[in-house]
Amino acid sequence: MVEGGRPRSVLERVRRDYPVALHGVSLSLGSAEPVDPAHLRRLGQLVSWVEPVIVSDHLCWTRLGRHNSHDLLPLPFTEEAVRAAAANVARVQDAWAVGS
Repeated sequence: MVEGGRPRSVLERVRRDYPVALHGVSLSLGSAEPVDPAHLRRLGQLVSWVEPVIVSDHLCWTRLGRHNSHDLLPLPFTEEAVRAAAANVARVQDAWAVGS
């Protein structure tokens, strides 16, 4: 999600000729904590620039406080976990809703 550099240059060439799907691993949608607003903002900027055909992320948790494990940690099989994940998915969708 960093601007400039070789990765952006390669992505620019690819998106010029092919549809792009963005898939992430760090939204931490399954976390009991809300989605990190700074990460969501940076990802939203990338989505606006790339204009992908789809954006997806793992339904897992990766973050606790300011620590990101960079592992796709599983959700417990509880109603509470489902509610937390659904709330985080709604936050992402609301953040990227047209007109927001």
